[in-house]
Amino acid sequence: MLKIYKVDSVKDLPVNMAGIRLDLGEQQDTRNAESQFNLVKQQLAGQKKIFNTGGLLSPFLSARMGSMGLAQTDPSSHWQFSDSAERYRRAFVNRMNRAISYESGKQEAFTEYKASSALWKDVAKFEYGVVRDDNKEGQSHFMALSLWFLISAVLLILFSKKLNPLA
Repeated sequence: MLKIYKVDSVKDLPVNMAGIRLDLGEQQDTRNAESQFNLVKQQLAGQKKIFNTGGLLSPFLSARMGSMGLAQTDPSSHWQFSDSAERYRRAFVNRMNRAISYESGKQEAFTEYKASSALWKDVAKFEYGVVRDDNKEGQSHFMALSLWFLISAVLLILFSKKLNPLA
């Protein structure tokens, strides 16, 4: 920073170093958290495969996963929302850190800085639109459930003929 602004000391910088440090810390924290979240997502992807396979063996799992998909309360929808919220949080924090760094003056700490109403108006509100895809995963669960229903109906008809003395 000293070379960029061609000054000899931090106190001569035309920026707030506390804001710069906040921004650098946020970038590092984001990289670390993203790495951990990616590991969690990989584990959940493995669990999702087990649930998808289990849905063929259990009508309960098919009904559960299919209805969660329709209601968008399934893990995929959760991660879509979480990723959208995280992108917003990063943009928000980045904007606040830039304001502290470049708009708060040359103070070393930012305890006296108060953001203007213009800054708050400049920050976009968080908006999340429900993502409606073709829900192939939910369809596969309902197809498995339909298969379970069909097998049950066929077995019911076959065994009911054997049990019915009039047939």
